[in-house]
Amino acid sequence: MAGEKARRSGGGWLWSQRWPWAVILAVVGFVSLPLLTTTVGVCVDYVDRPGECTSYPLIAADGSLPWVIAAGFLAAVCVYQLVRISARRQSKHGQHLP
Repeated sequence: MAGEKARRSGGGWLWSQRWPWAVILAVVGFVSLPLLTTTVGVCVDYVDRPGECTSYPLIAADGSLPWVIAAGFLAAVCVYQLVRISARRQSKHGQHLP
């Protein structure tokens, strides 16, 4: 019974609300990491200087814009939910102080 009361007291319940958002945020960050760290490039042989190459991050490549927008939106929602849950936890703990 004492273990049940401690489990229901709020700490475990609020953490159980936070962990899915934290996991989603970590997965989005992990999947988006190649967009920020990988570069792609094009070499052009028909310009004044043969073999001239340009490179840019994969995040600027064609077709990655929808993923960037979706990942940014999902990350923002996750951060918002984590902050909201933490703020609610702080306010609940503040109400119980003498």
